Formats: sequence, structure tokens, C-alpha cells
Amino acid sequence: MRTPILCYHKVGEPHERFLNVSVRDFRRQVAFLARRYRLIPLRDLYAAEGRCVVLTFDDAYVCSTEPLLQAAKDHDATGTVFPVTAFVGDMSRWDGENARQLADWDSLTRLRDAGYEIGNHTHTHADLSAPIPSVCGSERTAGERPAPGPVMLSPSKHDVADRLARADSRERAATESMLRQAQHDETGCRHDMSGAQRETARSAAEEMGFDEPRDGESGIWAEIAAAEEELVRCIGVRPKTFAYPFGRYGEVAVRAVRARGYLAAVTVRFGIAGDRHDPHILPRILISYSDGLAGLLYKLYIRPLLQGRR
Repeated sequence: MRTPILCYHKVGEPHERFLNVSVRDFRRQVAFLARRYRLIPLRDLYAAEGRCVVLTFDDAYVCSTEPLLQAAKDHDATGTVFPVTAFVGDMSRWDGENARQLADWDSLTRLRDAGYEIGNHTHTHADLSAPIPSVCGSERTAGERPAPGPVMLSPSKHDVADRLARADSRERAATESMLRQAQHDETGCRHDMSGAQRETARSAAEEMGFDEPRDGESGIWAEIAAAEEELVRCIGVRPKTFAYPFGRYGEVAVRAVRARGYLAAVTVRFGIAGDRHDPHILPRILISYSDGLAGLLYKLYIRPLLQGRR
């Protein structure tokens, strides 16, 4: 199996380049792909037959709703949308000064009804590559969103994300190191764990064969479990696939995702998913504003060949 998994964020956000593609480019890309591949959600990756491409959409920005629905209507396209459950209908605060409006539950229901899979992207878009404090600030229940106020990110985070989209394999290690540092520069609390969330984490720990959550691991388990609970409660969806926020993950996160029964989980490391990849650390192809159709073709057909020669 060799199946490209494309990673989109915003589609059609006006006057925006950051993690965005224009509606025109998106339509051309989908039309091209639909003539040559079946466009499927991530949950069908290992069951689908024939030539397929997986479409994924991180964060569930509201601007993407209509283009995705139109793609389903025009090309029978489907894919996987990864909302951040604590911020559904709110702003993407983890984007800092580039924060934009996110889809609400009604929009996610429309996408679900059109055939799109709704996956898990954690409850608060937490970085799962490092321990998350069990308690940080005020208490709240598992389904409750964090206190109002922007999450301030280091400005360099945006430059680094842009570089990650263009980086070749030799650049990528240095770029990811910069991204890690940028994420460590965040201020404010990423996760507040209430008694209910601690109980959720303990249940998850038991499923994974641990008697109690280890230090620093409870927050990671609770981020995943709280998002599951919200998706079931609000739109009746039990997620089967997972996307690591910022594309970052650690051993605890991978173990938790695997133990909770997810069929697949995706990163932002460049590559075409194949049998040699761990299904819970799958690579994707990040689609950028400047790609257009030519950039898509390069990333699908040329860049993998060039990497294969190194």
C-alpha cells in the first residue's frame, strides 16, 4: 500500500496565506485528484481498494465548510476533519495573531452528513510531545472549554510552520527543533484537569495496562478522552482516527492513541503512507498556499522520488 494523505488547514480564508489555500486552487486540486483517485477519509485507509488519496483537514476552520461540501457534491469527495473540541465555534487561539474562526457543531454535523469523517484532534490543541500538567489554573469539567483569552504563541512559530511546509528532509530536523522551541515559548495554561478528567485519565490508564496515570501522563490521556466525550455528546460520533496537534507526538501519546483503539493517527512529517509505516505515526503531505496544482503534482510525484534517492 502507498497512499498519499494530504493535509489541509484553511480553505478560502480571505486575504490569508498562513495555513490556507484558495478556493480556486482547492477546486482544481480536488478535480485533478478525483479523475485519478478515490478521495477517502482516513478511517478507510486500510480497507479501501484501488488508487486512493486521503484528504484531511486540521482544526476545522469555518471557511473550509462550504468548499468541502461542494467537493462532496461535485466529485463525491470525502475526507477527515479534525476539530478541537474545546474551541468548536470559537477562534483558533493556538494560531496567536493568526487566529481565525472555527466551525461550530452545526457545520460539523453538515460535514458528517455529507460523508466526511470527524476525527480527534484533542480537546485544547495541546502539544502531546511533552508532559501536560494535571492541574493548571481553575478546575473545570471534561466538556468545558478553557477560560477566555488568547493563547500567546511566539511569533517565530508561524515562520517555522511555513518553513516546515517547504523543508526537504535535511532541513526538517532543524525546523522541527525550532518548532519545539517556539511551542515552549507559549504562555498561559494549556490544560486544566478537574476531578472528572482525572477519573477519565485513570480509566484510560487501566485500558493501557497501568494501575494509575504516571506523573505528567494524565493530561495527555485526558486531552484525548475529553475530545472523544465531546464528539459523542455533541454530534454522536465516536472518533476512529487521530491527528497530533502541531504534528507533534511523544511515546505516551502514541501509546494512548493505540490503546484507545484508533485505526490510524497522522503527523505532519512529509511522506506517502505505506505498509512500512506505523499506523499511529503516519506521514502526510502538507498543502500550502503557494502550491497550486503544480505544487501538488511536485509533492505527489517528484519529491518522493528525490527523497528515495538519498
